[in-house]
Amino acid sequence: SITSPTFGIMNRYEGATSPLFHYDVYNKSYGEFMAMGLMETFEERGWHLVEWGEEEFGQLLHLHGYSFATLTLSLEGEDRIVEVTYA
Repeated sequence: SITSPTFGIMNRYEGATSPLFHYDVYNKSYGEFMAMGLMETFEERGWHLVEWGEEEFGQLLHLHGYSFATLTLSLEGEDRIVEVTYA
């Protein structure tokens, strides 16, 4: 069972082949993310899922040489629409 790490900032889950890191930094700035030392966890092997609000975060990932996909969720009536953009 996976829950949002809203108050813990990051949860780590052990998977069958690699760990899953789930970050909730939606209300954090680029500076706060860096000050918390979370960028170092990206060096660990596994899947890293990040909820963020500022576009600067994507720029930060590019600056450090990471490729990523952005998932945008929206609602149309009762349907959930997921848009995937690769960067």
